Amino acid sequence: MQQIRKWIFPIVALIVGIGLMYLALRGIDFDTLWRDLATGKYVWTVPFVVLTLTAHLLRSWRWRILLEALPEHRDDSPRISLRMVFSSVMIGFMANYAAPRLGEFVRSSHMSLRQKLRFGSVLGTVAADRILDMATLGLCLLTLPLVLGGRFSDFLSLLKDALGVESLSKLVWITIGIGLVVILLGAKTIAIIQKRAKENPRSKLGNAITAFKEGVISLTNSGHPIALLASTIAMWACYLFLAFIPLLIFGLADNGGLNLVDGWALLLIGAMGIVVPSPGGVGSYHFITIQSLVILWGVTQESAASYAIFSHGAQLILYTIVGFTFVLIEGATWRELKSVSTEPDISLPNSEQT
Repeated sequence: MQQIRKWIFPIVALIVGIGLMYLALRGIDFDTLWRDLATGKYVWTVPFVVLTLTAHLLRSWRWRILLEALPEHRDDSPRISLRMVFSSVMIGFMANYAAPRLGEFVRSSHMSLRQKLRFGSVLGTVAADRILDMATLGLCLLTLPLVLGGRFSDFLSLLKDALGVESLSKLVWITIGIGLVVILLGAKTIAIIQKRAKENPRSKLGNAITAFKEGVISLTNSGHPIALLASTIAMWACYLFLAFIPLLIFGLADNGGLNLVDGWALLLIGAMGIVVPSPGGVGSYHFITIQSLVILWGVTQESAASYAIFSHGAQLILYTIVGFTFVLIEGATWRELKSVSTEPDISLPNSEQT
């Protein structure tokens, strides 16, 4: 029964992804789609790959700042290897295509294993990293009405149709209500867990909670707020050009008139699709991106599909190649990574820099 429960969420997420992919590609002339894909200006793939790797190097640098703020990483400890952090990030992003959010646990396990850090505290730094991502996305989404201009009302209509609701305001209030219930239940659950942990602070649960909290507060204890801000801005600059380059590849910039500002809007819209719990954003990203290009910019379905398939597929292939290469080089196994996440969170001495 436990094995069945373990597979329920990944299977449901995969079904959601397949369903959304079907909706995204429904009604497309595949002969035209293949022709568009075959005639793309793939010389732009080189800067696309370079920018993708640069963005993840910046993410690795930012994560290292959080990791080095952990209490178990002493001031006199050698710096954590950026290559090691980068390998954990890429292995994690590869794992996200197997199941939604699996990569967060995989990269935490890999870093914990290689650096002899507590799994809970490393997972806490990943949570802090994602808090930064969501806060940045939230701020950037505030620019969407400005960059879309007159298209913003069409975008709201697109969202209403996609979500099957008559009024977005009702959906917002329902979402807020559900969110408040989840927050209250979560707070109550956390309070109960913390109470039990305090009763036995040396228990596995107590150690895990303490370690996770230390990881999360690394966001405020890093001592390098300017570096965190600079790396975040640089990452999003890379993401902007990663959203724009496929427009150049398929002639949507030259012939369709889409520019860098439109690329920014597509980046934000696509990010909303990635939030949907499907493996690696499969289906959800394609659906919202294709619909947006067709409805907001008047792009043909086939050209829109070419953009979405390349943007998502190129990164999937790159993450798989780089992530799997690091797995082979470092000899990490699933059993090894899984064992780290299930062991008690005890303090471990730091390993030598690799």
